[in-house]
Amino acid sequence: MTLNERERYVFHVVTGMVLAILEPRRKINVKAIEKAVLQHRARHLTEEDLEVLRSDIEEEIRSGQTIYEEMIAVLRGEDAEAFK
Repeated sequence: MTLNERERYVFHVVTGMVLAILEPRRKINVKAIEKAVLQHRARHLTEEDLEVLRSDIEEEIRSGQTIYEEMIAVLRGEDAEAFK
């Protein structure tokens, strides 16, 4: 396996978030998924590592905001150019 613990954490938590969105009736607990990932797939990540990771993810979301707005517009059948 070539994924490091940081990458495994992101992969599994994002997968849990997607499942929670796609299956709202199942009441998927993303916090419980995160806890399990930290116990079983990313044991060595420290709280400091998680703070840096969450900060990096937030920064990437902010930097990529336009991309998300355009994708959402296209999925809704709206004019993506209106978001530019």
